[in-house]
Amino acid sequence: MKAVRLGVVGAGSVVTKKHLPALGEVPEIAVVALCRRDAAALEATADRFRIPDRYADYRDLVRDPGIDAVLVATGPAAQPAVVQEAVAAGKHVFAEKPMAGTAAEARALAAAIRGAPVHFQIGFNKRFYYGYRTARQLIRAGELGVPTGIHARFWFQPGRADPLLHNGIHFLDLVRFFLGPVEGVLARESAPGSAGPAGGRTWAISLRFASGAVGNLLISSLASWDFVNEHVDLVGSNHNTISVENGRLVRVFRRGAENRSQVAENTLSAHWWSGNDEQGFSLQLRVFAHAVLNGGPAGSPPDGPGGLAAGSEEGVQALELLEVVRQSAATGRSLAVPAAAAGPPARPMSAAGQ
Repeated sequence: MKAVRLGVVGAGSVVTKKHLPALGEVPEIAVVALCRRDAAALEATADRFRIPDRYADYRDLVRDPGIDAVLVATGPAAQPAVVQEAVAAGKHVFAEKPMAGTAAEARALAAAIRGAPVHFQIGFNKRFYYGYRTARQLIRAGELGVPTGIHARFWFQPGRADPLLHNGIHFLDLVRFFLGPVEGVLARESAPGSAGPAGGRTWAISLRFASGAVGNLLISSLASWDFVNEHVDLVGSNHNTISVENGRLVRVFRRGAENRSQVAENTLSAHWWSGNDEQGFSLQLRVFAHAVLNGGPAGSPPDGPGGLAAGSEEGVQALELLEVVRQSAATGRSLAVPAAAAGPPARPMSAAGQ
């Protein structure tokens, strides 16, 4: 079977603990090269995962004619330059989220990608969790009638200097994954001084979607992981509800005593550092490989074109939403979200508009 020859740029904890182990479960991809500036760490990681070619400079890797595609996981500050070089070299690209550090950088990158004959995918792995992809399929099958609302929470370990960008963006993408574009935001932020500068914050975010649906999202790096750290409830026009716990347990509640609830569960480990498939890493890479090998759009399998995988436009829109959340939290005002990747800056909304 033909395999995509992949080069990996960046070898931090997400790469060594998630991507490289997951790639071992994807026969459609062969990891042939690794780039890391730290020479000793490069050799140790490449030896551990039996990666033959090693580079200290990403430019040399992306110009290697023996490489078909590049996985970029360098962090949002460095990522746009690496992706742009790879795209210019004709390489397909899988880039970790976030796409860039700012929406403006992401828009410029999306413009470069749009004109290139390459496949580009953003690593929003939560879209590939068993529970979230099952909920998405149920919504598309009409289980909720017309989706009218979402209530979600997501908390994570403190320590990031910018937790909304590195962690919270997962759920800013996920709410759009379920209910489509967000048109309005009212956000509040709490940052107790005793939590320190590295990530001790909580955001409460009220959302209005272009479809007319509404929602609330609680994001925090202050909550205990002993409590369920991910929960999503979705409400429909037909009185049905879909509830997802930790991305793996799905319950469908239907109105009426004669309608029993439906339960579906992935029973593998729920811990983020264990397992590759239930946390979406293997599946998202298989989807990427399928698109590269078959010329299909992002999200081709398993639920149709434009389904699970996120491309450059979704990467831009997640950052645009994030920046509006920041502005709203800073000003205390309801704000509109740009309607498209090249949309205008956020503007104040009337109470009726929110």
